[in-house]
Amino acid sequence: MPGGLGGISKMTEEEENAQSFKMSKYINEMDAEVKDRFKALKSISDSLKETDEEESKEIRQLEIEFEQKYKEIYAKRELIINGKCELEEQMIAAFDAQAEKMKDADYDKLEVTPCDVKAIQNIPKGVSDFWIKAMINHPVGETIQEKDRPILGYLSNIELDLHSEGEGFDLIFHFLPNNYFSGTMIKKSLHMKDKGILDKTTCSKIEWKDGCNPTMKKQKKKKKGKKVTVEVKCDSFFNFFNDIVPTEEDMQMKPPMDDEDDEGQDESIQEKLADDLDLADQFKDDLVPLALEYYLGVIELPEEEDEDEDGGDGSGDSDDDEGKKKKKSKKQGKMPDMPLGPDGKPQECKQQ
Repeated sequence: MPGGLGGISKMTEEEENAQSFKMSKYINEMDAEVKDRFKALKSISDSLKETDEEESKEIRQLEIEFEQKYKEIYAKRELIINGKCELEEQMIAAFDAQAEKMKDADYDKLEVTPCDVKAIQNIPKGVSDFWIKAMINHPVGETIQEKDRPILGYLSNIELDLHSEGEGFDLIFHFLPNNYFSGTMIKKSLHMKDKGILDKTTCSKIEWKDGCNPTMKKQKKKKKGKKVTVEVKCDSFFNFFNDIVPTEEDMQMKPPMDDEDDEGQDESIQEKLADDLDLADQFKDDLVPLALEYYLGVIELPEEEDEDEDGGDGSGDSDDDEGKKKKKSKKQGKMPDMPLGPDGKPQECKQQ
């Protein structure tokens, strides 16, 4: 925060209290000759924290106030995406006027790859593949597995609700009626007392239809000399909708250090919360407001660099080059063939 306390807002109340206690202890153990100077400085530090808290509350109220304005705009977008309204002529005229205003020599020279809209060309209204395509073109697309795609093809809207108390928010995913789960809405709630520190997450329960749960797969396993089929967890975007409610014991456990060998260890509860918050923030701060930009593929994602597994001795150059070519082959704005929500044929669910 400008002129404020910077990273102090990332500390929990318990951590701030511990830090304040330690500072007071240091000051009280100083020589009497200089002690009062630091007592005065500590009082100023306390005043800064009080002002920082006041600023945070004011900013939060402003965010909530403007969120209502954003919702009104998002509601218009939702109507167009789902073909619930006629297009307003003034919107079309506003686009044409803006495009004319931007035209110059560079505008005419600009080369773009046409966005693939074949999926909606025979549909009179709406953009049925809007959200699935925007998600795949966004970094959150890395969490989407092949078996998630036909389900996300039914995704019709993503809403955001800021909590009136604390810094948390809800992400609400709306779906068209489908053959995969009962109901049409999944809500993910992120509970935060302090900004940037996720306390817990809760989600509405998904009632999957038989054999349609993409977060589970069937696997053969030997038990008492016999082969049996069991269900085991597997990677899926829909794991995002698992509750994470840490106990006091969970929060007291320290996550592994970056330089520790954590191979084979389960992810700590703190790491799960951090990963969940990161993904949720990508929806809240980037994907939802810039959904059209990601649908059209005009936002270029940075390419990840391959790690040198051979210690940099040059022996793995051919493998590195091949890996880079594979990554570069992924073009923004394109998706592999897949069944789309309202346009694709409902598929029989099969556990893998």
